[in-house]
Amino acid sequence: MNCTEHTIATQPQVDEHTLQLRTMLSAITHDLSSPIRAMTGLADLMRSSTQGKLNEEELRWLELINSEGQRAQDMLKSLSTLSRLMVTPLIPIQIGINEILKRLSKGRLYTLKVETLPQIDGDMGQWSQLLSELINNALRFQSPDRPLKIHIRWRQKNDQHVLQIIDNGTGAKERDLERMAMPFFRTQQIANLPGLGMGLAYCDQILKRHGGSLSFSVNVDHGLTVNCHLPHTITGA
Repeated sequence: MNCTEHTIATQPQVDEHTLQLRTMLSAITHDLSSPIRAMTGLADLMRSSTQGKLNEEELRWLELINSEGQRAQDMLKSLSTLSRLMVTPLIPIQIGINEILKRLSKGRLYTLKVETLPQIDGDMGQWSQLLSELINNALRFQSPDRPLKIHIRWRQKNDQHVLQIIDNGTGAKERDLERMAMPFFRTQQIANLPGLGMGLAYCDQILKRHGGSLSFSVNVDHGLTVNCHLPHTITGA
C-alpha cells in the first residue's frame, strides 16, 4: 500500500503537573482499594454464613453492597489505567494506521470505509488502544434503525492533522460534546449499558501524550464525528 509518510513528534517528557496528578491518582486508588475489598468481602461472608436466615429484602441489600463495591473496584482500576497512560514512557516507531485498523476490524459485523492513511511516528501500544476505543465507541452508539457504518479519514486543517472517525449511529447532544472525554462521563443514550465511561478519556490522554487533542462534532444526517487533532510536525516526505 502506497501512502505518504508523516512523522509526528511525540511529547518527550511528562510535565511536573501530570506527575503530581498521577501520584494523586495512584494514592487514591491504593488507599480506597483495601476498604472496598473488605466491604464486598464482608457482604459475601454475611450472605454465606446466614443462608436461610435472611429475607428477600435483606438479601437484596447484600447484593447491592456487593455489586456497587465491584463497580467501585472497576472504577479504581480504570483510574489506575488512566494514570499509567499519563506517564508510561512512549516508544515511538513508525506505525501504519491502516494495518492497525485492518487487524481490529477482523471478524466485526459493520461496514468500515478506510481511506489511505499515513504512517506516523508514535507508540504502537497506545495507538492500538486509541483506535480500538474509538471503534468500540461507534459500536456502543450504533442505531437500532440502520446498519453501522464507520468512515475513517485523514485531513489537514490549518496547522494540524486530523484523523476523523465518522459513524452513522445515534450521535450525541450538542450540550454533551465538551464533556464526552471526561472520566466516567456517560450520555443518556447508554446510561443503561455496561461500562464506566472511560474509553474516550483514555483516548484523550493518549492524544495528549502525542502532542494532540480530541474533539467531537454532530453529523448533519446521523451520528458522530470524533476528531483526533495531531501536530503539524513533518520530518519526512
